[in-house]
Amino acid sequence: MVANEVKLLATQTSEAAGDIRNSIETIQGEISSVVEMIADITTTGATLDANHLKMLQDGPVLKSQATLFASRVADWKGAELGAVLAPLGIAVPSDMA
Repeated sequence: MVANEVKLLATQTSEAAGDIRNSIETIQGEISSVVEMIADITTTGATLDANHLKMLQDGPVLKSQATLFASRVADWKGAELGAVLAPLGIAVPSDMA
């Protein structure tokens, strides 16, 4: 009877150790995610500063200028043109659709 109890305790101890190992791995993963987020925030702040950008008074939109470059030889029609113009809020002209 004692041998069975010892065997049961050993099994339970092993299972508990596995659960603890899994919990530690989960916590380490979450810590890594937090570290990455902090690095992203730090990098974003450095990028804003390096490019002389600033947060607007009324929200988290950056005030900046952008330039769009396009290929002179690409077939800028249909879906390709739409994909470029859509983020700018510009509709594809009907003669280029």
